[in-house]
Amino acid sequence: MTPCPRFPSKIQHPTREEALDHQKRLVFKDVSTGRADRAKGLHVYPCEACGCWHVGHVESLPLVWHYTTCSELDAILETGALEPSNPRAFIREKNLSEDEIEDYLEGSLDIAAIPLSRSFQNRYRRGYPKWVDVPVPNSRRRVKIPRDMIERDRLLWFSRNEYWEHSIDDPDRQTLEVGGEGLLRFGVPPSVAKLRWSDYVARNQTHPSLQRLIAVRADPTEWLATDEPVPLDKVQLTQVYFRGVWTSIEQVDDGDFERYLAEREAVYDEARKTMGRKLDAMKQAGWVDAPAKSGSNHGEILQYLESTAAQLKLTPDERFVFEDFFYMYVQLKSRGEVD
Repeated sequence: MTPCPRFPSKIQHPTREEALDHQKRLVFKDVSTGRADRAKGLHVYPCEACGCWHVGHVESLPLVWHYTTCSELDAILETGALEPSNPRAFIREKNLSEDEIEDYLEGSLDIAAIPLSRSFQNRYRRGYPKWVDVPVPNSRRRVKIPRDMIERDRLLWFSRNEYWEHSIDDPDRQTLEVGGEGLLRFGVPPSVAKLRWSDYVARNQTHPSLQRLIAVRADPTEWLATDEPVPLDKVQLTQVYFRGVWTSIEQVDDGDFERYLAEREAVYDEARKTMGRKLDAMKQAGWVDAPAKSGSNHGEILQYLESTAAQLKLTPDERFVFEDFFYMYVQLKSRGEVD
């Protein structure tokens, strides 16, 4: 086996169980030789670079991020933890009223996600029948949904993406930032979230078409999850998106942040215009925009975004709206709605 390209000195364990055995041996050795301090903070973690499991200390590992909006902050502080979300039932947009669509339409553009109450979950603890009557919240309506379009587990999601996680766009960050009173994220050690996209698929047994719709919204290899609450004392960084960068929430003045948010809609409107002019100028100079070739996998998407941002010399605000536009394009392309 070739050494890990990111951590060449680390032992590569093919499974988490083998890495845990190694961790236990290290802890026992340190404690028995009077060096218990060396064992503090020791964790096992999956390596994105080599695909194996390593043993290491928290401070040497990149954080993973739970992305949300500032409108959720008070509820999070009140509970003292990041809580798993309720499972969802998925339904086509055409089967909902206009008001219901506004409340529940997901970033997948034409699929609504209806959160399921605790009482609903308890009612079907032993499993769903072939067709399930799902209540639409805040109404007396019920919608009949096949069981393979309904999730089973409550999960709290994190992402390795250090810039943004596009799977939560609703429908894009610009709308989410202004309507959600700002973008917010919590950084935790990766050991907090031991579940992966494959675990989600195995646990929920949803229809493959639904899994594809969810997975195309970002990069599932970057997703991590847990089915347990994460106490806030395990959060190492809390940041808000402010003036083009993620900034510690303690370093941002409340008044400055409110003024920043009030300007966002106009700023992004202008960024769309200037970005469009830059694209037109590059095309007139002979540059060929080829997003269709960049939409086959997330590695190519990222490469396309980086190269385009560099060639167009995009500002942070222009990059923001360009990236949102492109991810929406990828979703439409995956469903055959654009060439």
